[in-house]
Amino acid sequence: ETYKKELSDDVKKCPSDWIEPTNLELLNDAESFIRKMCEEAALQENINKRKVDVVKIVCKQKVVIFGAGRRGKAFLQLIDEVKHNVLCIVDNSKGLWGSNIKGISVLPPAEAIEKYPDAFYIIANKYHSDEIAKQLQELGITDENIHTL
Repeated sequence: ETYKKELSDDVKKCPSDWIEPTNLELLNDAESFIRKMCEEAALQENINKRKVDVVKIVCKQKVVIFGAGRRGKAFLQLIDEVKHNVLCIVDNSKGLWGSNIKGISVLPPAEAIEKYPDAFYIIANKYHSDEIAKQLQELGITDENIHTL
């Protein structure tokens, strides 16, 4: 109880622009605020665990990254030391086909799947991951070989 009061007092001293607007209304209710912060910490911990799990996969087997945008490039940076296990990058954008990102070829989905049907496919797209997973499944990639960042 003392900890909650101290935390609440400390948070109220923070400049309001440091705190997300959705959390400002929680400041009056320390328990709700603490609960919200704990939920966000747990979510971040889960995200970090998933990143570690994916990096472990890349260390152990050959992968194809689906997504040549910001998330795909950020993932390549994260796995830089083991990027030799990345067979190619796949993207639905025809304008990217035939280009290279960090020395890795960008291919159309059908071509990558034809070349690497048994690879592990990592979806690096925040907004279209469900559609991409369905696309991969329709092209013959099994659920076990599809992972979303």
